[in-house]
Amino acid sequence: MINFTIYGDPKAKARPRVFSKNGRRMVFSPSARDEQDFLTQALPYKPEKPLICPLGIEIKAYFPIPKAYSKAKREKALKFEIRPAKRPDPDNIAKLVLDSLQGIFFLNDSQVVSLSVDKFYSDTPRTEVFIMEAE
Repeated sequence: MINFTIYGDPKAKARPRVFSKNGRRMVFSPSARDEQDFLTQALPYKPEKPLICPLGIEIKAYFPIPKAYSKAKREKALKFEIRPAKRPDPDNIAKLVLDSLQGIFFLNDSQVVSLSVDKFYSDTPRTEVFIMEAE
């Protein structure tokens, strides 16, 4: 099992932007920098060789508690009684994580047979990733 924590606000994969320049279609990925930053922090935990087995991946995204929350609401958020039902969407968080790790931690994200993404509030914004062999 491989597990690691990436500190900072959890990010989501953004849709690619398509535009024309000199009559040619160009595609720009606004998430490229976020993916590179995520991978840079994850590299110390990479396996010697990319995993080739079926995988189960669990992602826990911890978002900062909104400043507008009252003290009581803040306490509930810290106890996970209130969870962030806002953007970014869990599937886009997973997409950024999987695309960042593909080719280095595992060969292809098609190896993922089980995927779980949970969103929480915390005083320490972070993304926790757990990679395990699927049973």
